[in-house]
Amino acid sequence: MPQRILRVTFGPSKDQPQGQPQEFESFEDFIAALREHAKLKGRWFSQHEFKDSYRTQDRWLSSDLMLADVDYYDAAGKHAPVPEAERAVIEQLVKDMPHEPTWYWTTRGVRLGFRLSRTCTDREQWVAAMNTLCAYLARRLEGSGFRVDVKASCDLARFYWTPPADVIWHVGPLLGIEQIAALLPRQALVAAALTFEEFARGREQGFEQAVERYRHEHPLRGIPDNSGTCPVCAHNGCFGRLRNEDGSYDRQHWFCFSDAHGADSNADLDSRGHHSANGWMGDQLDLDAYEQGKTRRALLQELGYLNHRVGTNATEKRKAPRQPSIIEKLWKPMSAEILEKEPPRREYLLHHPVDPSNPALSGRGFAPTGITSVIASEGGVGKTNLLLQLAVAIITGRPWLQHFVVDRERVGGRVLLVLAEEKDVEVWRRLDVISRYLGLRSEERALVRERLMWLALAGRPCPLIELDPETRQPRTTRHFEVLQMLLDVNGPWAFIGLDPLARLFPPAEKDTELATYGVQVLEQLTEAPGEPLVTLSHHSSKFARRAGVVDTRGSTSLPDGVRWTLLLQPKGDLVELRQGKANYAAPMLEPLLLGREPDHGGLLRSVTPQEMLMLKQQDINLDMGQLEEDVRKLVQNLRDQGPAAGYKVLSRRCGMRQKTCADALSVACTRGLTVQEGTYKKPVIRALFPEDLLS
Repeated sequence: MPQRILRVTFGPSKDQPQGQPQEFESFEDFIAALREHAKLKGRWFSQHEFKDSYRTQDRWLSSDLMLADVDYYDAAGKHAPVPEAERAVIEQLVKDMPHEPTWYWTTRGVRLGFRLSRTCTDREQWVAAMNTLCAYLARRLEGSGFRVDVKASCDLARFYWTPPADVIWHVGPLLGIEQIAALLPRQALVAAALTFEEFARGREQGFEQAVERYRHEHPLRGIPDNSGTCPVCAHNGCFGRLRNEDGSYDRQHWFCFSDAHGADSNADLDSRGHHSANGWMGDQLDLDAYEQGKTRRALLQELGYLNHRVGTNATEKRKAPRQPSIIEKLWKPMSAEILEKEPPRREYLLHHPVDPSNPALSGRGFAPTGITSVIASEGGVGKTNLLLQLAVAIITGRPWLQHFVVDRERVGGRVLLVLAEEKDVEVWRRLDVISRYLGLRSEERALVRERLMWLALAGRPCPLIELDPETRQPRTTRHFEVLQMLLDVNGPWAFIGLDPLARLFPPAEKDTELATYGVQVLEQLTEAPGEPLVTLSHHSSKFARRAGVVDTRGSTSLPDGVRWTLLLQPKGDLVELRQGKANYAAPMLEPLLLGREPDHGGLLRSVTPQEMLMLKQQDINLDMGQLEEDVRKLVQNLRDQGPAAGYKVLSRRCGMRQKTCADALSVACTRGLTVQEGTYKKPVIRALFPEDLLS
């Protein structure tokens, strides 16, 4: 494949995100430039281009490379150099990959990926492809000491330290980003995501990550810039902070020049700092651990930054650090912008159709973004089809149910559907029916394949919340944590649909406290990139079905807690869509009648005006036919059983409601078939026989 221009960004130091754009006519020129760059310490390069070459995620412009971060951890869980014996794992992986990658060894791992055959300017496409690459590598490296750093790899502001000049690059051919995105089939992504569990549970598992977290949360305190007294060796005038390249003082590391440093009774502690050619260097963790006479690892484990490893006492309780209350975090003065500026405009996913004859709703917002919602009905009415139709409508911009309009800013947005009662092949069939019914063009079908992610979980238990077996308190599961992580790295999202509550939130159906917790968990999903509308499907109760109505089964905390609800109720051959709750939106003033398409899998659509007129005429004909039957029944009863003393008696005798009886009697009297005699308070109603009519 021919060479192509390669664009990257070079930078001077970690603390300086301002870099310089670089352009190379060949990859060999890029490697040569890196070797020159490596002569200066602390230099970095990024596989991305940025606006004004300033390295932040919001300034990302494009990428010509895709390199994933793979770290090596030894048996003790420490981020360590790769042993010679373990290098064969990566070498075998490279041989087995369907496409030859571009890669090189780092000090404690490997960077592996591909050169792109064309520049990628779509951030969503790049992150999705990188996430697929990470999932593929995680599956292939499962059981080894190598771990894929997903979050770092998918970071659009990620930089890499310039590798040493003697590093050997293994350069693969150019590859299309679509080929990278196809490394894993769709059904394998869920299983691959579960290999990220350790990453999703936080960066506490690795010692080095725990040190970085502690260092970030505990910068140096009370340390002079220079000429201070060392708290470890007590030597005066040799202790202070390190200087950065720009002359400023480092706020995370200290330095001691004393030769006596470490020559004390606690020489076995690793918390004295580490020795270098010119002295000793450390951080606040060293000082805190040394003061308490502990090793760095022991202090991190005691404070909860590092999990206990295999071999420690399993019954030992880890002392968790005090977590600040959410009230502490939110307790702050009101922003100066409040009441001085216009608040942010509320955004909507769906709008009512533009209809000049209905100005109260014409074009107004119907479904807000960033909220939780519920769609409820009895089983078999069409909730799953409704979610799939909504997904296709959002991605293609087609009206949902041929009625509700997708917001222009949300058209083409990414959609996630978690379908706990469906198999992959069934979702495929349903989508195929929807595509044929709507007549989607080839580019629209391609967009649906790219922007829709479904997780078909039939036969795969995947609850998002559970009860802690010890405390019996609700908590999120590892599945929810993985889901949150994947949403973060693959956004932004327009819509998230979860179907149904009974399988994904099983404890929440009957318990008020658990239902409230379930709603709060749903609200966490609304904070995913893009602030999507999150909709949970649910079944109605058996009591509602018997009464011919629809509700949400179980605890009322669910419909009370969400902000928006839709109810589906069968009405003969039709389905009635009505709104139970509409916070922040213009509610439906009357139900929307939906018809079924029997030739297209029972898909739902709004009834057309012509069909509505026909239905109303059918209702009129049906009412007239029923009225004629009521008149005949009433007159026959009076002739068979004799006069009746008032409406109540007659309605009971005929088995009718009083109003129905009164309507039939009025018609019978008008036609001269019955007569009302007696007084107003004591009426007597009797039928007129033919001889009465002659007289």
